[in-house]
Amino acid sequence: MASTVTVARTDAGNSRRPKVGLTNAKVAYYAAHDSWRQVKSNIPTYCLGVWTCFVAITVAATMHSVLEQAPVTYLASAEMEGGQVDIMIFPSGTPADFLNYSRCEQKLYSTEASDNTFHAPRFSTTGSISLRQIKTEKALKVSLYAIDTDREQRAGIGRQWQLPKLGYGEVYLSQKMAVVLGVAPGDKFNLEFDLGQLLSKFGTMPSKNTTEFFTKFNPSTKRFSGCKNQGCNCNKNSIERNQCLLCGNVNDGTRCGVKSKIRLQVTLKAAVKGGWDGKVGSGVTDALFMEYEHVFSMVWNEGLQTPRSVRMDFSKALGRLMPTPDPSLSGGYYPTASDSGADRYLMDSNAAKQIMYQYATEMIVMVPPLKRNLLYIQSNYNAIQSDMVKFASGVINAIGATDALDFATPITRDLRQNRFTSMYLALMLNVLIFILTVLSIILIYSLLMINVQKRTFEIAIRRMLGTRRDHVIILLGMQALSYSVPALVLGMPVAHFLTIELMRAFSSQVGIDVVGGLGFSGVFYGLLLGALIPLVASVGPISLALRTQLINALDARRPKVQGVKFSIEYGDQAGNVNISLLIIGGCLTVFGFIIYYFLPLALLSFNVTTFGFIFLFILLGMLFGLALLSLNLERPAEFGVMSACFRCCVKR
Repeated sequence: MASTVTVARTDAGNSRRPKVGLTNAKVAYYAAHDSWRQVKSNIPTYCLGVWTCFVAITVAATMHSVLEQAPVTYLASAEMEGGQVDIMIFPSGTPADFLNYSRCEQKLYSTEASDNTFHAPRFSTTGSISLRQIKTEKALKVSLYAIDTDREQRAGIGRQWQLPKLGYGEVYLSQKMAVVLGVAPGDKFNLEFDLGQLLSKFGTMPSKNTTEFFTKFNPSTKRFSGCKNQGCNCNKNSIERNQCLLCGNVNDGTRCGVKSKIRLQVTLKAAVKGGWDGKVGSGVTDALFMEYEHVFSMVWNEGLQTPRSVRMDFSKALGRLMPTPDPSLSGGYYPTASDSGADRYLMDSNAAKQIMYQYATEMIVMVPPLKRNLLYIQSNYNAIQSDMVKFASGVINAIGATDALDFATPITRDLRQNRFTSMYLALMLNVLIFILTVLSIILIYSLLMINVQKRTFEIAIRRMLGTRRDHVIILLGMQALSYSVPALVLGMPVAHFLTIELMRAFSSQVGIDVVGGLGFSGVFYGLLLGALIPLVASVGPISLALRTQLINALDARRPKVQGVKFSIEYGDQAGNVNISLLIIGGCLTVFGFIIYYFLPLALLSFNVTTFGFIFLFILLGMLFGLALLSLNLERPAEFGVMSACFRCCVKR
């Protein structure tokens, strides 16, 4: 009876004791402690696994973040090739037409949009330079650019341009041209260029003094006998080509006027080495720069200084040519015929600049700096083109006179050449990341497999004491995460700062402000690899731990590695080549090579013929594969149809 009572008490005590179960959170906590114990037991092996994951995560996050900023490289290349010019507006008529920059500026400022305030005028033409008289020495051809330094600096044209503003009579010339001409900074040389198209706008009626100064008459007959003082003959051909000015109504060659070519003596301020820092494209090697406000003042004061009546004749038309009469300009920005004295017919630089603003050859409009990078740094070229056309259309509509103006977008045009480059770079980058990921998975898999084989007896004891299968999965999964989590914690900040330094170094080289750091794709791929590597690598070890029988795992004398049976089948003892396998292997190799090499090559080189052949080859291969697939699935398909439609007729 005593023993019976005792048993009864024991049963009663067990019935009142609550059942305590392990939650997944507690199992994860215990698994973390167990992982830390495994780490301390073999630190070098653990560091090797963490380092492998760290390299894969850092490289993936960094390269994908850099790839997001890859359009910056294309933008720098386009700016180097065509100059830092977003929109170039120019007259749509003949080269004799000019653009009234003052009126365009007034139109843009009258609009409510604040994006239309970054612009600058330019006056460009061709000319020649020489040390002595151009007739006696072979001249060098140059491309003259009159730039407004202050306005271009504000607009962001030539962001890396560090040269000071030019003074009166000073020019910049490329070092190559300076060496060929034989001049050094501080030397003077002759500059000659044709301003017939411009000066013809200022008037054609000469005074008597001008005609008599250039025309030679026979004293006895009082008839025309030629030109003097380097005048030009007023014939029909020279007038139509604007080679002879101030001819009035004479076109029969009986009078002489002013030559359209202007010769100035300029001073070399500095010889520019290398490129032009975005002022013009790299293809321009013969550029000569002058300050916009000094070009016309030099032409007026020095190019037209003999005789004084020439300036008087041209000055008669200046008031009439002012598009918007301003009382403050009368007598202040242009001389009038009523003035007396030679000095009154000389023009200062500020007055000349205001007049030349009305006769620009082109106008450069830039996208606002805060929006420029957002517009150009896009991986989709169609989006760049759409945004630029929208911005340019707004500028042209604000100016008005859409029929008289035309525009070009040099940077957007050059970016078109690289619209498929990002896709090819992404393909190469994904191949590299895939290789790193596979290597990391193999290494982590090997480390986990070795650890599981060592702990076979321990895991068997846990299972025998009631550990469920999901708890074993959590235990080994936590150990796999012990490699990737530290690598993720260390790799993401390293990738972030590495991307910042790379973008900062690149930005200092090209002059484009780029915000570094990890982008969305970099963070996404870093987190993806941090989760994918341990997840894939732990599948094999977890499967081994769960499928091992307890009786085999608990027997310490039984070898843990079971025998492996290999079966080798010889196809042909005579050593003949299997033609079918050779053909299939060769076709797959050729197919892979075409997809990996020739397809990106055809896209980058815009070779439509090659792309068409590749498409045809892939189509034929797909049709051939579908034919083989249909032959192999013919009998199962027949049985499936019979079983579904004629179940009663199918014999079991």
